[in-house]
Amino acid sequence: METIKAIILGIIQGLTEFLPVSSSGHLVLAESIGLGGVSLFFNVMLHAGTLLAVLIVFRKEIARMARHPLKSEFPYLIIAMLPTGAIAILLKLFLPDALNGAYLPFGFIATAAVLVIGEGIGKRGLSAGADKRKRDFIPTDRKTRFADGKRTFAEAATNKKTLFTERRRTSSEAAAEFSAIAYERNGAGDGASSNAAETRTEYRPTPITELTSRPNNGLTNALSASGTHAANSQETTSIGEAISTRKNKKHTAHGLTIAAGLLAGIFQGIAVLPGLSRSGSTTAALLIGGVNREQALSFSFLLSIPVILLSVGYEAATTPINTIGIGIPALISGVTAAFFSGLFAVKFMMRVFREKSLLGFAAYTFLLGAGLLIAKAFV
Repeated sequence: METIKAIILGIIQGLTEFLPVSSSGHLVLAESIGLGGVSLFFNVMLHAGTLLAVLIVFRKEIARMARHPLKSEFPYLIIAMLPTGAIAILLKLFLPDALNGAYLPFGFIATAAVLVIGEGIGKRGLSAGADKRKRDFIPTDRKTRFADGKRTFAEAATNKKTLFTERRRTSSEAAAEFSAIAYERNGAGDGASSNAAETRTEYRPTPITELTSRPNNGLTNALSASGTHAANSQETTSIGEAISTRKNKKHTAHGLTIAAGLLAGIFQGIAVLPGLSRSGSTTAALLIGGVNREQALSFSFLLSIPVILLSVGYEAATTPINTIGIGIPALISGVTAAFFSGLFAVKFMMRVFREKSLLGFAAYTFLLGAGLLIAKAFV
């Protein structure tokens, strides 16, 4: 019977960990109706099962962070963990009863409020980060394009002048060549006037293919220089736009900012309270910070890795083996169930969250919290 309860709790943990409905709140609720009464250590070990699911699903992102830590989400994970750790310690010191589910109904209602606010701001694009990015990026980009256009026009005018000069020089060279050939055929000037008509009749100009094939031909050099200048102008314009875009883009390539990371860390620290969803709070915080939906959910899942690792390490170090509160077979069964159900939930959320809103989860958590308050008032 103990093993069956552990499996049920593991399934609840795995499914609700990655849905914005508070896994810790559902575990407390399940235990209150007779599905356990097990220790906090068991709950943390269930989180370890879901941690393994996250590591498998995001293995490529984790490998990328290991190869290029400064060019990935890793610095923002560190930034987010700073307020999370501080707030969690303060709550454990001054509100220990809250960590045991004393305010569970209010936690569910708070989750609903956070989801509604995050979804509303995220969809309408009213976040401060999004507005500031638009104000800073668009005008500068236009200035850069205008400046590049002026530079390209000036280069084109210079090229045209150069081409005109080369053409004049080419005409002079052709005239000189004509005179030299006529002089040569008329015997260095002897009888030039008498044989002028004959000279004009017999002379055949050098073919254009021969002229253009000569390495020192001015027209060829001018055309080649013009094409080179045009290619260089286009390349310079493209490089200038890329540099300008990169300098003026306040968000990184993965959409995160320091402010969004700090906000997510604050929300995650408060979400140690049962009933307040960690994934829902951090996702909503990132949406408020101007991060796009897909990246917000991915970063929220990645942010669970250091939190769960620290929790598992702390509980393993401070909990004696004889106070675990559950047998080893039941513990293994519960963790395994949490792993497979968590694996399913992660893939499901990553596929659905791109098109669906969080309002359905907000309605669910609000009704659950209100129902618990009503039940508590009459019991």
